[in-house]
Amino acid sequence: MYTLKTNIIDPETRKSRITCSRCNLSYKARNYSILYESQKLAYFKFRPIDKSRHRVFCHDCLHRECLRMARAGYVPLSVAMHTLDEVINVTIVTEK
Repeated sequence: MYTLKTNIIDPETRKSRITCSRCNLSYKARNYSILYESQKLAYFKFRPIDKSRHRVFCHDCLHRECLRMARAGYVPLSVAMHTLDEVINVTIVTEK
C-alpha cells in the first residue's frame, strides 16, 4: 500500500498569497481565510509519490492528483489528510 500525507495550510497563520502549483488558482491570504471559513476552498501541502518535493495544491487538484497516481498504478493508495482539527484517512482502490 502506498501512503501519502497531506497537511492543510492554515488560513489564520498564512500571511502571503497562496497559489496552487497545478492549476495556478491564487488568492491573497485574507481572501483564502474568507473562502476557507465559508467551506469553499482549502489548500494542502503535499508531495506526490513521483515528485521530489512538496507542493501546494487546492482541494480540487489534490483530488485529481490522487486519482492520477491511482490510475498510474499506485494502488491501493492511502491518503492521511491532516486538517486543523483531525486526521481524515482516505483509501483509493481500483477495480480490475
